[in-house]
Parts: sequence; structure tokens; C-alpha cells
Amino acid sequence: MKNKTMVKEFLRKSLAFIAAAIMVLSLFTLSACAPAANDGDSSAPTGEKTVYFKIIFEDKTEKTVTLKTEKDILAEALVEANVIEYNSTGLYTTIDGVTADYSKDGSWWCITKGGEMLNFGLNDIKISDGETYEATYTK
Repeated sequence: MKNKTMVKEFLRKSLAFIAAAIMVLSLFTLSACAPAANDGDSSAPTGEKTVYFKIIFEDKTEKTVTLKTEKDILAEALVEANVIEYNSTGLYTTIDGVTADYSKDGSWWCITKGGEMLNFGLNDIKISDGETYEATYTK
């Protein structure tokens, strides 16, 4: 009987660890640091470009925002256009006024390009003229 209890406890802890790992990985998808000051690094503007940012809300309605920017990083262009709000935790959880709060109800913004999920945060996405990105409210 003692072994059965130990096995159950091990499984419970393992599942809790796996769930926590999945949550952390999901948050890293949206993670981003505060926009850095322009100090001559690769995020320095390289010319105006047009980028499209499609937002798919919880009710499946869609809105496409056209970004005309000299920024090279998607997060910076979205902040500049007031499409996303910077969160002090380093996460962009509010898009077009809609906040996804994973800790509250399991919701998050899935960022994709051409339908393919991106494995890095908005601050790591270098943009080029004519590209389209999507943000889908996911629960």
C-alpha cells in the first residue's frame, strides 16, 4: 500500500511539473523585454516598411492593422502604433485592448506567421516589408 501511495505522489508531482513547464513555454512565446534604447544595434531603423498584423479575437472576429514603420522589430512597431501594451513582467498580454491572462483563465495570444506558430517573443521578430503576422486569442 505504501508503494501505491508513493507512485501516486510521484505521478502527481510529475504532472504538476509538466503543466508548469508547458505554461512557462507558452509564456515565452509571448515574452518580450522592454524596448531597448537605440544604441546602434541591429534594431536601428533601416527604412520604412509596411507590415500587416492580423488580430483574431476570442469570438473569431478579425481585424488587420497595417503598420507603416521604420522599426525593425515587430514589438517596437506594434507599441509605436498603440496595438500592444508593454507589461512590467516583460510580456505583451494586451493586444488591441484585449488582455489574455493565462493565470486567470488559461488564455494567451498565439503569434504566427503564415499560420506557423513562432517560437520566440515579439521582441525577437525582425520584420521586413510586406510581411503578415497573426495574433490569435487562444484559450
